[in-house]
Amino acid sequence: MKGSILAAIALGAGNASAHYIFQQLSVGGTKFPVWQHIRQHTNYNSPVTDLSSKDLRCNVGASGANTQTVSVRAGDSFTFTLDTPVYHQGPVSLYMFKAPGAASDYDGSGGWFKTYDWGPTGSTWNMAGSYLLWDRVS
Repeated sequence: MKGSILAAIALGAGNASAHYIFQQLSVGGTKFPVWQHIRQHTNYNSPVTDLSSKDLRCNVGASGANTQTVSVRAGDSFTFTLDTPVYHQGPVSLYMFKAPGAASDYDGSGGWFKTYDWGPTGSTWNMAGSYLLWDRVS
């Protein structure tokens, strides 16, 4: 897909507190360095608890100023890797937005859409260190 797409991960639902750091992206067979193509933040591993805070968009202290973008074509697989595998049972949801202009200038203020949920398979939750998507970008 041409254009800049940024992704953000939101974990949990309802009153849950999410606190994992999705810090690395792989597209196709390319694994990028930590924080390349992902907005780096200053909130080590604490949940954002203020539901009216702009920090829910990209986390505390995150800025797009130094974030590079990567093109993802329809059908490409991409993977987000965490700093530590998920160790609490619960859903993992992926939300994305398409920046209306330069992704580095966009504050994430709108246009979010959910692309995928990982939930339990039977009685087993997908508690992983990486989450792979494929055929989800169009």
